Amino acid sequence: MPVEPFTITFMKFKIFTFLFLLAQFSFAQTPDCIPGWGFARTVKVFNPGQEVLTDFQVAFELDTRVLVDSGKLRTDGADLRITDENCQALFFYGEKFDVDSANQIWVKLPSIMANDSVTLYVYYGNDTAQSAINGDSTFIFFDDFGTETVAEVDSNKWEAIGEFSAFKISNGRLEYASTGSSQGSRFKFARSKATFSEQVIFDFNAQISNSNGFGFSSTDSTLDRIIFRQSGFGFDTMNQVAFNDDTVTNGISISQEYPFIRFVRNAPTNATMTAGIQGDTLTITDFRNLDEDSFAADTFQLTRSPMSSFHFILSTFSGFNIFLDYLRVRKPAAVAPTSTVGAEEAFMIPSSILPTARWELKLYPNPTSETVSLEGLPTGTYDLILMDHLGRKLWTDALHVTIGTTQMLELPLLPTGTYHLWMTNGQESMAHSLMIQQK
Repeated sequence: MPVEPFTITFMKFKIFTFLFLLAQFSFAQTPDCIPGWGFARTVKVFNPGQEVLTDFQVAFELDTRVLVDSGKLRTDGADLRITDENCQALFFYGEKFDVDSANQIWVKLPSIMANDSVTLYVYYGNDTAQSAINGDSTFIFFDDFGTETVAEVDSNKWEAIGEFSAFKISNGRLEYASTGSSQGSRFKFARSKATFSEQVIFDFNAQISNSNGFGFSSTDSTLDRIIFRQSGFGFDTMNQVAFNDDTVTNGISISQEYPFIRFVRNAPTNATMTAGIQGDTLTITDFRNLDEDSFAADTFQLTRSPMSSFHFILSTFSGFNIFLDYLRVRKPAAVAPTSTVGAEEAFMIPSSILPTARWELKLYPNPTSETVSLEGLPTGTYDLILMDHLGRKLWTDALHVTIGTTQMLELPLLPTGTYHLWMTNGQESMAHSLMIQQK
């Protein structure tokens, strides 16, 4: 019994030209862990050290600005997704997607063995996706203070010790200032509610002057704390550790030589410190100004104030404000892992970048096994591409069509399954699912 032809209105895509896109992207060899996304990349993470890393934060660089400009990635990065080799979603964090050509994307890896590597899959290209960016789940502690002009501080993350004249979110930064005169004002400070004991890395951006600073306070004695500040060798040099242990004195300098790095006064500065408790001693092993590559790699230990754990703090004189743009706390490694980003691969071209074709086509039989008839294409020359569900190109053909004629397509022998047949004349394109069913 003959199979009657039936009319199919193909799914319509807004494309510039499929031929152009084929020239730009390789077809995906990455598994389609999250169907509906347009593009994927692999990221190979290698752990060269001799320790197993668990729940570890690792970064890779991605040129998100060019992806946003080309319409492949949302301006806010809401369609970014990252999975492991088993297609399990991973926590990640990134920002400034539309302005950063070397954007750092942080991922939390459940585990990576010593002297071994893991492969991550990075997906993007979905206009309707909801954001999965999650700094709180990616880092040990995280706050970027949002984007609000004025907002309240998250009381689950921060608290003020003593009185203050400013303790708020201002233009997406934490702003803090104490009250009172200079004398005795330093016993007032803001601190993270989170506490730390094992060695961790503090990444942050702070704006300070020579009248304020950041540092750590003891969990055992609230007033025992140290503040890193500018003094002695010029206002743009950070070289003083001020120790405070009461409500009266203004701080006792216990070092005029640490960290001895550049830290420009009244300028937002990206910095990082590695700190933890060794025995009962607060120990800092690395201190860096990331903007100027000025660093101190020698070790500082606060021997005069034993403690079991500590807070991150901000402290100021009266009338002077300190600003913190973000704070991220993550795990260190004796030897840091490396990451290598693979080339972009295309699954399906996102609907946001394709023109609509309005062809009424007949495709029969569907399902089929080896041949399919195609009617309804306007006069012209067409390229056909058959892809599997992973976006891999399996077969191509070229057609010279006169309107009103039927095209008989001889397909390769393929396993039973769902495939995608693309047709383009260089200006418009269509695609449709094609069922292949072998007897």
